[in-house]
Amino acid sequence: CTSAVLGFVTRPAGRAPTLVRESFEAAPPPATTGVPAGPGQWSGDYSEVVGGQQGVKPASGTAMLRFLRSDHAGSTGPRPRRGGDIMRVVDVSRLSQSIDRGAVMVTLSAVFDAADFPVDERYDGVVTIYALDADLDLDDATEDVVHQEALALSSGDVKSLDRDPGTWQPASGTLLLPPGTARVLLKVSLRRMPVGRKGLDSLPEKVSFAGHFVDDVQASLVITEPTAAPRTSAAP
Repeated sequence: CTSAVLGFVTRPAGRAPTLVRESFEAAPPPATTGVPAGPGQWSGDYSEVVGGQQGVKPASGTAMLRFLRSDHAGSTGPRPRRGGDIMRVVDVSRLSQSIDRGAVMVTLSAVFDAADFPVDERYDGVVTIYALDADLDLDDATEDVVHQEALALSSGDVKSLDRDPGTWQPASGTLLLPPGTARVLLKVSLRRMPVGRKGLDSLPEKVSFAGHFVDDVQASLVITEPTAAPRTSAAP
């Protein structure tokens, strides 16, 4: 005889909802006060929204973000800062049940470009996703605190940007949100890196960027839910 047994598989629950789609066309420019205290606006290190310049044209539309410096207003601390960052917080608490089932994944992507720069310099474009609980107080929090207190994090990068201002290079990352996640912090970074066998101590402690840009920042959710599927088994 043959008996039918219900097995469970997971599949995406419809289209992946968009969390953020930013090409810097109309939204307010990022604040320059470090980690954002809450959802709704980009904040981070010194940057500006610009049109095409230095041979670099926006990847889409008429605007893009230019990194200026690796620090922000009021930034202090003993550690060197060799990367410029912009960050945004997204509230995902409404998805708590799906998150606790391990059914929610976040993806983040951006494209980077640079005007021609010296051959003895290297820059990486990086995207990072942090999963945060509801208790972490982001008021006056530093990036070190976010890094230490995050429930989980994931990053992706494009290593060693080329010197062709006509080429936008992508970076992307994905993070499965762990149980307890209530917020996600999205970070887009431009990092100065040592060249060859040189160490980080060969770099200045703070960096000014001569012509480095990011555009088309996108973040989305992929939600999977259990779906009943028939499975048959034969018994003698």
